[in-house]
Amino acid sequence: MSTVPFVPGRLALLFGAGVALVACAGGPDPGLKGLGEMRSHYRQVEEIQAALVAGTVDATREAARWLSTHEGREYPAEAGPALETMRSEARAILRQRDILLMSRTLGRMGVACGDCHVALGAEVDFSAEEPPRASANPEGQMLRHVWAMDSLWKGLVGPSEAAWKAGAGALTTMPVDFGANEEANRLSARVRELAGIAAGSTTPKERSDTYGDLLETCALCHSALRISTR
Repeated sequence: MSTVPFVPGRLALLFGAGVALVACAGGPDPGLKGLGEMRSHYRQVEEIQAALVAGTVDATREAARWLSTHEGREYPAEAGPALETMRSEARAILRQRDILLMSRTLGRMGVACGDCHVALGAEVDFSAEEPPRASANPEGQMLRHVWAMDSLWKGLVGPSEAAWKAGAGALTTMPVDFGANEEANRLSARVRELAGIAAGSTTPKERSDTYGDLLETCALCHSALRISTR
């Protein structure tokens, strides 16, 4: 089956995500209606994601404003409900300043992306990629964390059951030891706890909420470690 390239932005390149859209019915579909706008939506949602990972609330505003008003005229009518959900969630982002609330809203945006793909009969085809090798040092362990979080995100936006399960499974069995930094170690334990919840979640709401909780925990941990992700 031929694929339609889905151009990855900054986070996708960081995560090593290869993404393509294919027609569910099979065969090449280079003229998939709305593909250009899908790319634009993806980049804006990704900008919000990057800002939240970094814990920078104000950096979400420009992308959220774009999403809150973008009409999506190139999309087929079937995409209408998902687009309206996206605009509504973007307006919520603009009203929020709490990282947890914003992260959960981003999770719902991911579900809206997946709903749109389903409505259009489009399948998101993720390139197969193995997780980074297990490592004894925190830096290597964090690379595996990034891979796992990216898999959870793919699970939402695909939607992809396999990607969601892979991400949850990786986080459940991936302890990170930050030595004397007690706050970072507490947050690392919280990640494993949330990963267990993710592994048992089945509904879009459960998954989007848990993804949001994990994203907030990542941001808090980066702050505890004084790590800048932007």
